Amino acid sequence: MNSSTMHSPSIALVAASSLFPGRQKFWRVVSIAILQLSFFFLSSSSCHALSIFSLTAATTPEEIVAAQLKALRGDDLQGVFDFASPNNKANVGNDLAKFERMVRHTPQYAPLIQHQDATLLLTTRRKLISMSSSEVPQWQGLVRVIPKTTPDVAAKNDEEEDDDEDEMEIPKTLESPMVMEYWWTLTRCQTGFHKGCFMVDSVMPASY
Repeated sequence: MNSSTMHSPSIALVAASSLFPGRQKFWRVVSIAILQLSFFFLSSSSCHALSIFSLTAATTPEEIVAAQLKALRGDDLQGVFDFASPNNKANVGNDLAKFERMVRHTPQYAPLIQHQDATLLLTTRRKLISMSSSEVPQWQGLVRVIPKTTPDVAAKNDEEEDDDEDEMEIPKTLESPMVMEYWWTLTRCQTGFHKGCFMVDSVMPASY
């Protein structure tokens, strides 16, 4: 993504930073904190009631991403698939089972299942030009995900085991899971039952 397309999530804070140019870094940190706090409340409250049946043109991209993350954390891939755009679903032949296999068995996406925590880091908006020359609003958000703790599958060799019964056993759980980041991309649907609503076009691992 071209970094020039990114902007602060709070217009008010941007305006405030222009009044105090020496404090731009401070206002940027505050704006990111407010964005993350807002996403926390969306994840813990409003997304509980959000379903594909309650999706409207007024539903924000942040609410949809929070609902998908809630579904992923609960291992509910039907709930994730519901918010995929028609074009996104067409990529897997509109087949939920195929979508589920892709998510569960692709190393880049498997960490999303039953993850421990997720944080929306930043967002950006822009306008795309459709084939009919009309403008299509696009939203992108960078989400940091902490996968669930995974069991250590390495087994001890019985022949090399110390016979000392008093020896302390080594825990078999890894306590420092890798951190992953993903770009969520949403646009407003141009056709179909959810025309005018934001839906998820793609979720891509962030490249470094």
